[in-house]
Amino acid sequence: MDIFTPLSNPLDNPLIPVQDDPLGLKSLNLSSGLVALPSPQPLELLQLDIANISETEGVDILTGLPSIPQIPDEVIARDISKDGGVDNIDSNLIYADRGKPVIGTEDPRDIDKDGRITLRDVALLSRTVQGNTDKTRPLLGLDLVNDLNGVTNDPLIGGTITDTNRVTRFKAGLEGKAEADYFNIRGTIGNDGSFTLDKGRLEEINNSALSDGLHTLSFFAKDEWNNITRSSLVFTLDTTKPVIEVGLSNDTGSSNTDQITSLADITGKITEANTISSFKAGFDNNNFVDIAAQLKVDKTFSLDSSILKLINGNLDLSQGLHTLSLEATDAGGNISPSVNYTFTLDTVAPFPSIGNVGNETTTLDITYSEAVSDEAFNLNTYTLTSNNQGITIDSASKVSNTLARLNVATPLIVGDY
Repeated sequence: MDIFTPLSNPLDNPLIPVQDDPLGLKSLNLSSGLVALPSPQPLELLQLDIANISETEGVDILTGLPSIPQIPDEVIARDISKDGGVDNIDSNLIYADRGKPVIGTEDPRDIDKDGRITLRDVALLSRTVQGNTDKTRPLLGLDLVNDLNGVTNDPLIGGTITDTNRVTRFKAGLEGKAEADYFNIRGTIGNDGSFTLDKGRLEEINNSALSDGLHTLSFFAKDEWNNITRSSLVFTLDTTKPVIEVGLSNDTGSSNTDQITSLADITGKITEANTISSFKAGFDNNNFVDIAAQLKVDKTFSLDSSILKLINGNLDLSQGLHTLSLEATDAGGNISPSVNYTFTLDTVAPFPSIGNVGNETTTLDITYSEAVSDEAFNLNTYTLTSNNQGITIDSASKVSNTLARLNVATPLIVGDY
């Protein structure tokens, strides 16, 4: 197929034989202006009245799901290739079809409307293309509205698109999708050129749910003179809240799960895919303190007695029950459920006392001031003396968490033990 490349005189093409110039246009000096061809005019809109298109903003009437109002691609006069813009490609297509019959009464190749496809049509379109002074691409501005250093829990995209002439194509695609498969988003453009893409619209563009993680949203825009803009926006979607786990470093109570300790030391970790922007703690409903500095790279943390004192308003923790509240916020703005961890601080050793001893008794009760561990009921834990004389203990048993009973072989008599 002959390729027509417009020259200073569009008809000075050696590929055009004389017989293809029935109107004698080869003899005309188009570049000198001796022939009164029409001046370049704005391209006419053949179909589509945007002002009269009805749309339901963001909602599909039938499904109730988010939707992008669909405005068909514009078909403009002289756009023979139907790619949304007029350029030399369209002139070449008319040149390739010269001499072919017109189709219908509105054949776009018949520029001069004389019922034929001739070199005059080529010349007219070439003159229009050459006379175009708009070489500026559509201006596209993009904004991740809730941007927290590239991370967000709400992927709302705002933007504007403006052009000296008409924007005929505006499409978007996610995750490296082929440009030919981009989704038509012209229907999102407002009268002032602004547009928004919320999560629902992004999922429609993606044809699937938008998962947490890194995303690349690419745009393609074109005006009627085939000026093209391409742009991309990269962001990380994070809608998952951090999860906090916390416990005592050393549970020294009667069991290792009773949350009683003599050592004020807390450890834990935060499970979160992205960075933690805030980590706060407070005691017994007091004011929260920022403890983000205590987080290690792997998001584990340890709060020793000095840090717990700082959290407690720079006061040492008193004996007894305490509730430590923890809350974390990630880089996407997701706030963890508040974790309330309750423990008992007990730094005072249990105090034993011996019960009354009756004559000829073979048992002796030991009462502790507080609950003790099972080790307190081992036989080897006790020695019994009276008047500096050792008394043999046969066995020791647990009556309760605060009461031990000793059995002796030799009956006891009233005295000091």
